[in-house]
Amino acid sequence: MVKSTNSMVTVMGIGPGDPGFITVKAKNILADADVVAGFTTVMSVVSQYVEKGNILNLTYRNQEELLTELSQYAEEGKKCVLCAWGDINFSASELIDRIRNKVSELELIPCVSSVQIAATRSQLRMEESIFITMHKRLEDGEDLDELKHYLKEGKRNLIIIPRPFDLMPQAIAQGLIHTDNLAKKMATVYQKLSLPDEMKWEGTLKELSEHETEFSDLSIIVIGK
Repeated sequence: MVKSTNSMVTVMGIGPGDPGFITVKAKNILADADVVAGFTTVMSVVSQYVEKGNILNLTYRNQEELLTELSQYAEEGKKCVLCAWGDINFSASELIDRIRNKVSELELIPCVSSVQIAATRSQLRMEESIFITMHKRLEDGEDLDELKHYLKEGKRNLIIIPRPFDLMPQAIAQGLIHTDNLAKKMATVYQKLSLPDEMKWEGTLKELSEHETEFSDLSIIVIGK
């Protein structure tokens, strides 16, 4: 598809899941939108704030088709919004890149992130912590190098967003436990932060590497310094 030369889409985060964390600005944008797109789980949270707009429910299979449709609406001059979990600056880069290739202009609206919620739950000071997302794919064997570096250094807390499917909490722990004395390092895994079925797991990295139950895609790991 050729990128439109006169189209704009607003991309915004909707927070970690609890509607109470959706900003007033985001609610106003949703109420005024002509078309609102987002993955089905995201739309289940924000659809209540869509007053007049058409809703496009994305899935991994249809996202390219529906993002193209969204860009066509934008070219017609309609107010188009694309919603993502959490804050767009933390884990929505792939979605942003997909829509950026289809429109001439993006407006990016931040929101509350699960990183902030996890730091609060663990009572961490952000100035003493480092945030790392595993969503960015590196060369084979390099995905965990940065984690190993900061864990061995031991000067900062780590807040980690796993990568769905292939680099979830167990896989991350399995890649860390053979480095120095990291197997005994304590970790906390939060799942579905701020949602009614929020869960918390605590244990050593060794125990995490052997954990048999799957974690939610909406997981975040905290490892203290």
